[in-house]
Amino acid sequence: EPELEIISLEKIRSVVEDLSNAGDSDNTTNTLVQIIKEHSENIEIFEFCIHKIQDLCKGSEDYRNSMLSTGALNDILQATKTHFKNAVIQELVCNTIRSLCNTPESRIILSRSGAL
Repeated sequence: EPELEIISLEKIRSVVEDLSNAGDSDNTTNTLVQIIKEHSENIEIFEFCIHKIQDLCKGSEDYRNSMLSTGALNDILQATKTHFKNAVIQELVCNTIRSLCNTPESRIILSRSGAL
């Protein structure tokens, strides 16, 4: 039987920092979304990932474009349903969506995804 790897928040922080420091927005976004999908039940990991995405999107058009073009938003919205009663998570996701609404084109994409 294969051994399940238990991943810590500190390990995730380290991996994400390394990726984001390397400047590869698509890879960083995909990694964060994959972590969210695999660990959606872990509120601490979920909150870290959403907050990191929000921070990255606020500061970089590359990250905003990556979020919109990779389909990451749909995965995040789906995972968010797990924590629909958690006000902190809902606020983080709303703020992330807000940070993505900087152009008419992005608002159309967000509207079509059901985020708006």
